[in-house]
Amino acid sequence: MHNTSLLAMSLAKDYAFEIVTSSNQSLVQFVVRNKPSFFIRYLRLPIACLIFACVIPRSTNVIRSILHALFRLEPNGLRQVLKQIIPDFHKAQMPLLFLILAAVGMFLLISMEEPADTLMVMEDMGIQISSKSRWKFLNFGRKGKFVPISEIIDIVIHEGFHGYGQVIYYMCVLTRDKGEGKEGNGVQVIFPNFLPRKEILLQVWKLSRQMLYGKTRRHYRHVPGLGLREVQHLHD
Repeated sequence: MHNTSLLAMSLAKDYAFEIVTSSNQSLVQFVVRNKPSFFIRYLRLPIACLIFACVIPRSTNVIRSILHALFRLEPNGLRQVLKQIIPDFHKAQMPLLFLILAAVGMFLLISMEEPADTLMVMEDMGIQISSKSRWKFLNFGRKGKFVPISEIIDIVIHEGFHGYGQVIYYMCVLTRDKGEGKEGNGVQVIFPNFLPRKEILLQVWKLSRQMLYGKTRRHYRHVPGLGLREVQHLHD
């Protein structure tokens, strides 16, 4: 895999843009993400390790008591568990709430990462659009959306308004309508969480269309009740 990176230099959109291509040039992946912050890059793991080092040794007796009480659980087991746990917490001088908060804090620190939007283009096959959350545990089971080339009309760049009249550019893929007789076509926005600058979109658009369609020019017209339909005779 070959990797190319550049930065979208803008105060409002200071993103990291990465292009990854396969060795046989049949697959290319475009990734837009936030530039790694100082906290995530240098402080996140040391703080998590520090919390772990402070909490685990002092809570060993508590964990041992919980496991011991649970393994010999009887009809009045809940009362026995509480009797076992509470004295050990006082001995360890660590309230239960602090232990829970420390565990949650370590989990969140370890799970933190920079969010990202990804477009994967597969030559003569289609595209896959996916997004990654800031928290790793929210990404489990999340799959990207694959759009086969047979359902793609085109990849286009549009202008839109954002906030108080700010003009922005965004890229989307136009897909064929699913139902018979339904007017209009499907629209899937690419990089929806970041909406990178026009310079990045033009680069992604050019490489994506070249992999999907080569240098063939495509022409469409709007047919009432049917949406966009390709005009074949203009290609001859």
